[in-house]
Formats: sequence, structure tokens, C-alpha cells
Amino acid sequence: MDAAWIKVVVLTLAECVAPEGKTVCQEQEVQYYLYDDAECQKVLEQLIDYRDGFDNVIVNKEGSSCLPATKNLRVVASEPATDQYSTNGKALGVNSDQPKKKDFMQEQHDLRLQSLKVCDDEKLVTPCRRGDIIIESVTDNKTEVWKQSQ
Repeated sequence: MDAAWIKVVVLTLAECVAPEGKTVCQEQEVQYYLYDDAECQKVLEQLIDYRDGFDNVIVNKEGSSCLPATKNLRVVASEPATDQYSTNGKALGVNSDQPKKKDFMQEQHDLRLQSLKVCDDEKLVTPCRRGDIIIESVTDNKTEVWKQSQ
């Protein structure tokens, strides 16, 4: 087994949490490792918004940040060799360079999307598409918009 240094982004959330029924809070820092700075900023904003909804949590926005760092990780020669490093009895996942396979519904949505014409604003002929949205006509002269959530 070898070791490697990889680039990560450390998300630090500084907060003061009061135990239930108490008025004095205890300062703490929670750290997460992410691989992308933009994703880290997004997660940080979401965590701050989420924590602001609690009466017993005060987030220190100046002490919370996303900072680049490196992390020392174990590098294993093969997938079977990962079994001895598993802590919970389950095999560790292996990173793959192959793109993630789309699910059946996403594939069908994409195929149908490619076969449709772009919607014309002046003369709407359905079915048609706007970006990745498929617009269908219905029998009661209304138009429904369906978009598959990611």
C-alpha cells in the first residue's frame, strides 16, 4: 500500500450550539472535505441557511470558510486489496474513470428530447422542447410543462 497527497477543499463551519433548554451555547467547529471549491461554497451557504433556522444555533460566518488543502490518502494496488482496510465489513468503493451510467428514465427523456423541435413562441405546436423541458399538449386546450428533476 502506498500513500498519496490529493487536493481537497476543507469546509469549516464555526457555530455555537446551545443544548436543549439552555441559554449558553458551546462553540464548535465542524469540518468536511470536498473536492471542488464551487461545490464547497454552495454547501457552506446551504449549511448557514439551514443552521439559521434553529433557535439554539448561532453560526459564526467570519469563522466559517472553504480553504484549499491537501489530504494524505492510502492508495491500494487493486480492488481486492481494499477488503483488508474496510472498517465496517463492507468493501470500499473504487473510483472509476468511466462516466456514470444514466438511468433508464433519463435515457428515454434524452432520446425524446432530441427528437422534438424547439418550441416556437409565436406558433406553439406541441409536443416541443425548450432547453431540457418537454412541453406536451393536453385535450382541454391547456399546455402542461413537465421537467424531469435531477
